[in-house]
Amino acid sequence: VPEVGAMVADLEAAERRVQTAKLDQLRSLFAAFDARRDRWALAVHCVATLDALLALAHVSRADGFCRPRIVPDGAVLRVANGAHPCLEASLSPDAQVVGNDLDLSGGGVLLLTGPNMGGKSTLL
Repeated sequence: VPEVGAMVADLEAAERRVQTAKLDQLRSLFAAFDARRDRWALAVHCVATLDALLALAHVSRADGFCRPRIVPDGAVLRVANGAHPCLEASLSPDAQVVGNDLDLSGGGVLLLTGPNMGGKSTLL
């Protein structure tokens, strides 16, 4: 039946046009996003900072944790005798957690090494 073959060809052509239109719209969306990438990067940085501060504030309310001190410098993170809050919550009351000190005030890269089961993931 020749009409069916023509209809199938028309349908396939229409599907190709739809795919092309979708790709064009997607490219346009990405170009608009990219044109404002500095604004988006700043927004993401602000949200990440707020998320970190809120997490510190939330954990500081629990027993055994202290309130973070915000300093004008802003590029400093120091933790003395720190313990992961999930680890603290999952242990029995008589269990002891060995705290970790952390100082990220120097900038640069932090390379965390140690043996398996040495607490690297807990520190992170």
